[in-house]
Amino acid sequence: MLPSLKKVEAILDKENFTLEELLDEEEVIQECKAVNSQLINFLRDRAQVEQLLRYITEEPPEDAESKRTFKFPFISCKIFTCEIDVILKTLVEEEEL
Repeated sequence: MLPSLKKVEAILDKENFTLEELLDEEEVIQECKAVNSQLINFLRDRAQVEQLLRYITEEPPEDAESKRTFKFPFISCKIFTCEIDVILKTLVEEEEL
């Protein structure tokens, strides 16, 4: 396994990690496309899908870091465009989303 791919695995293996840690990792989209089951199971959770949507649809605070303003919305959008069935299913089935 390539060292860069191990970074996503290392985050997923931690006891407490955040969506932001994953979105900050350059290989997260590649791992989504490779259908990393541990990653997909985390991202399909309603709370994670909701946060991904917030990054895309809500204006960041004026004092937000550039990651919040540019990187996280971009990566969130890319995750949805990977068209992973279980993530899209959460998006469609949760009426509030």
